[in-house]
Parts: sequence; structure tokens; C-alpha cells
Amino acid sequence: MKAVEVRNIKIGEGIPKICVPIVGVTKEDIINEAKTFENIPVDVVEWRVDWFENVFDIEKVKDVLTDLRQVLKDTPILFTFRTSKEGGEKAIEAADYAKLNKEIAATGNVDLVDVEAFTGDEVVKEVISNIRSIRLQKNIAQKEPLELQVVGENPVAAFDAVIIKMCNLSAVTAVEAKADGAAAFMVGTTEFAVPLGNMIDVEAEIARMEAELKHKEGFLQGVLKKLGNEKFVNNSPAAVIEMERKKQEDAESIISSLRESIAALKKA
Repeated sequence: MKAVEVRNIKIGEGIPKICVPIVGVTKEDIINEAKTFENIPVDVVEWRVDWFENVFDIEKVKDVLTDLRQVLKDTPILFTFRTSKEGGEKAIEAADYAKLNKEIAATGNVDLVDVEAFTGDEVVKEVISNIRSIRLQKNIAQKEPLELQVVGENPVAAFDAVIIKMCNLSAVTAVEAKADGAAAFMVGTTEFAVPLGNMIDVEAEIARMEAELKHKEGFLQGVLKKLGNEKFVNNSPAAVIEMERKKQEDAESIISSLRESIAALKKA
């Protein structure tokens, strides 16, 4: 393993390094814990920010971090939000997790950020699976780099590097509208698109998407029939009704995306 030098500490070289955590709930708790390390041979301090009572207010996190840096001086700081899924104190949405880590890293007051490999893992897996399916369907070789567009906010921005490597992408770009003729797919309510340029047989792609559209429209009609059945609605648990409404919402989003993509290809 290649050694990594962080401030005055070389990690991966020499004797094992000592890392101690701070798990204070209030700002006062956190700073007081940091002060106890002054006379202890500590190599790295990990701030477990998921314990902090105001962790979802990024400005307050930055405020604590400024004081923490002053107290710890040149001791490297490892910034960690351990999600409840991984045994931490709080749950957090993937987009908020990515925003928190990015904004804190940009302050320059932390030296290392511990990113959970499995935060948002199901979404990441689905994105990767869809990109690979596009390559397979379009007969695009793995060696050919593709671009991934995300329409609106990227819910897995923290894992762009992973997706780029796994799918051989040139970039992941947030856009307001996908490129004309792009192969699009939905993950939840987020639309992703892969611009294809002249890499596809347009007529064959239109035929494939029209077949998928017909299938999704039939699926939606089945869901709407259930939700329009008074007996089903009155006798089903609330969770079941909510699940059917989510199916309706997702199907409508996919149908809208497919119709837009078909229209764009027909113009090309």
C-alpha cells in the first residue's frame, strides 16, 4: 500500500497510527473532548459528526469545525458521518450526505473524509446496471467512453467516481434537459441519460422504446384500475395503497420520459 502523508503523519508507513474519536453531542462537548487530547499521543482525531445535535445545519457544523481546528492545531482531522444503516446515530438521504461531505471538504479544515461505500448503494447499483444495459442493447463496446447526464439534482453525486470507473464514463454531468436522442432511464424519480450521438440505429431504438412505452402504459392502467376500485381502497392497509400510488407516480415519470425520448429521436 502506498503511504499517504497527512499534515505531519504518514499513514501506511512505520508503526500503526492512533486514531481517537470525538462523539460529543453539543459544540461544548466536542471542543472539551478535543482539549483532552493535548497531552495524549494521538496521531489522528476522528470527528463523528453524526453524534452532533445540529449536524443537519451545515453552517453550524462548519462553525464547530473552525474551533476544532484551532484546538487540534496540526493534528489531522478525519470527518465521519456514520449513517444509522452502518451503525451510526442518524439516517440521512444520499443527496444530503453528499452535500455535507463536499461542503465540509471545501472548508480546508478537515484532512480526511470517511465516505461509506454503501450509502445509496441500491441507487448506485441501479444506475450502473442501466448504463451497462444501454451498452448491451446498443452494442457499444466497454472501451468506448460514455457520458452520463443527470436531469436536475444528482442523488448519488458522492459516488460519481465509482460510477465513472465501473461504467467507463468520461463524465457525470448535471443538466436541466437531456441531450436529444439520448438513451434515458429512471431511478426512482430521477432521470438519467446517456447521449449516444451516431452510435445507435435510430429506427431500432424508436421501435424498442415504443414497445417499452406500450408495456408501461399497460402497467399504469392496471395500477389505476386498482386505485379506482373502491372496495380495494377501503379494505387495503394504508401501506398497500401508498405503495400503489408510488407505482403510479414512477410509471407516469417513466412514460413521460419515454415519450420525450421517442419524440426527440424522431426529430433527429
